[in-house]
Amino acid sequence: MIKSIYYVLEIIKFLVIYLLGFSMPLTKSYRKGVLVCIVAVFMGLLQKYCNLSVIYPILYIMFAFFSFYILFEKITFNDVAIIFWSIGVILSTDTISYVLLKLVLQETVSQLKSYQDLYASFITIIILAVIFGVVSHNRKTALREISLGYFISFLIICVVNAFILALVEKKLMNIHGEFTWLYVMLVLSSLVQMAFVLVLASSNNWHRKNEELKEQYLELQVGHYQYLEERNYETKKFRHDLKTHIYVLRQYINESHWDELNDYLDTICGKIENIPGYISVHNETVDAILNYYNNQFLKKECSFKVIGSLPQQCHVSAFDLCTIFSNILSNALENASLEDGQVELSIHFDNDMIYIRERNTFQGNLKRKDQEIITTKAEKDLHGFGIHNIKDSVEKYFGSVNIEIINNEFVIDIIMENKNPNGEGRKKSGRN
Repeated sequence: MIKSIYYVLEIIKFLVIYLLGFSMPLTKSYRKGVLVCIVAVFMGLLQKYCNLSVIYPILYIMFAFFSFYILFEKITFNDVAIIFWSIGVILSTDTISYVLLKLVLQETVSQLKSYQDLYASFITIIILAVIFGVVSHNRKTALREISLGYFISFLIICVVNAFILALVEKKLMNIHGEFTWLYVMLVLSSLVQMAFVLVLASSNNWHRKNEELKEQYLELQVGHYQYLEERNYETKKFRHDLKTHIYVLRQYINESHWDELNDYLDTICGKIENIPGYISVHNETVDAILNYYNNQFLKKECSFKVIGSLPQQCHVSAFDLCTIFSNILSNALENASLEDGQVELSIHFDNDMIYIRERNTFQGNLKRKDQEIITTKAEKDLHGFGIHNIKDSVEKYFGSVNIEIINNEFVIDIIMENKNPNGEGRKKSGRN
């Protein structure tokens, strides 16, 4: 029975890494959860009554893969790498837990020997929960986006720490606990080191993405200013010839050439329509993004309509506004080449909430997997983060994102609070 409980705890270890570290969507099927527990019990009985020491590593790996497939309903190439990485992290952390347990219970460990696997597993779960909880505190998808090098570094550090602690425990702890305090410091420093590597990786990745977004916003600003220059140039051209146009119109009227007058007025109206209007929602960051994409939509002869505005005292950061609106309109632009393409963006707010809805023509089906949108683009490794980035930004403001297809239209609804993530600056204006 103890072995069966041990394997159930092994499942919890993996879940701590998968859910806290990678925010993977867990199956909602109660039966599949029960099935994994039954397999865990079977593995415990198998190890207890059969001599499996030779093939135990193979069985453990099979157990890890089977549990992952049942609980998450798929295994991709990246998942295979994550599973092997998780196994290495768990085994290394287990080693640390065993020597830590022996240190704490050196007087009574012989009496509790039959339960030491369980106690060590509980310690491992706590260590993993603390490390990955810290990493995912600010960004729930932190580990999804860091480079492979950090994973390898973390795994090496786990293995080295486990080896050093086991060696130190064997060599020093035999001298009547004289070096106990030193060993405790080594254990604590190794855990801090492990957490620091992942936190550093997550932080570096966040700063990299921040720089990329800043560059993207700078490009939008440059495009926006170029658009304003072109608009200003066209306006100056029209104003330069305005007196001549008025003179020609007067001549047509004096000579009663009504057909020519109508044709000339149609030409002038066409010139005016070709000078695009400036879109403003009372926010410089979003204005630059909207006008940049408005110019792109015009080039594709796609209708783009903006309704409403943001509050003048908007407490959503420029970084998050850029993330939200650039990803929304980038997705809409990809569908703008469709015949009769239409894009409509509505922005409203009330006392302390901001409401955003974007709808655009869409052909195809929206694929989901456990409430997650699955990209249908060919280069899957390069796409799919747009929606995740929007959700990350919106969740900072205690908001939600809903996506659906309505009458061949892609519709995304966003609701979020108009206040700083730290809880300050709640909006006090009325409904708009």
